[in-house]
Amino acid sequence: MISFCVNQLNQLRHIASLCLELNNNGIVPNLYLSVSNKYNCLSIERNMNMFRNDIVSNNIKVILKNLNEYNNSDKKVEKEILISVESVGIPLKVSKKDIVISLTNFCDFIYTTSKLGKNIYQKVDFVFFASSYYAKYYNRINSKNLYLGTPKYDYTISKDLVFKKYGLNQNEKYVLIAYPNPEERSRFKFQKLLLDLKKLNYKVIVKTRTKNAIVSKEDAGDLLVDDFTNCPNVFPNASEELL
Repeated sequence: MISFCVNQLNQLRHIASLCLELNNNGIVPNLYLSVSNKYNCLSIERNMNMFRNDIVSNNIKVILKNLNEYNNSDKKVEKEILISVESVGIPLKVSKKDIVISLTNFCDFIYTTSKLGKNIYQKVDFVFFASSYYAKYYNRINSKNLYLGTPKYDYTISKDLVFKKYGLNQNEKYVLIAYPNPEERSRFKFQKLLLDLKKLNYKVIVKTRTKNAIVSKEDAGDLLVDDFTNCPNVFPNASEELL
């Protein structure tokens, strides 16, 4: 049995491709849901609705369960493989029969695999890295590492569908800007950048996140795309679609 532990909306980006590949091989995995109490928590109705919509629209076949339905008995008959992102959402007690796998999320592993951080090596059986380069560069070589790539980018994006989804005109010129974090905004004049790009006849798409919202309406550009408030989907990733 293969199962995923999920408590944040954006974790779907990491597991969706794996779920689809399992479906192609006749396997319907469990999704154990729990509460994270973060802005992207699945206990928030808006987030859960987007989560369900993305599963349905991408024809992903899964069995949704509550985390308390997980059987942590060491005497259970069937072995279970539990997969999570950076070990988030895994049960407090895991059956000795089961295997726990952690997927890395960008460079979060720098903290989660450190002795000063969560040190997830003590909680899991394997950690999937995008490549051995990252483990070597950040001094994270460990016998539990498996260098199998990342499933987050394992899907095809249709250019025509993206233009339609975001209401874009293929005859226009667009530029995508990732909205800067608060500590970076003082380094340049953001609104001047927008005006300069418009003078060059570019339509400006500003991509931001709920926890890093724009500080004024003038920062919105011609199209503002936020991960959770006005984005049509979490999988595929809006930033990757717009790129």
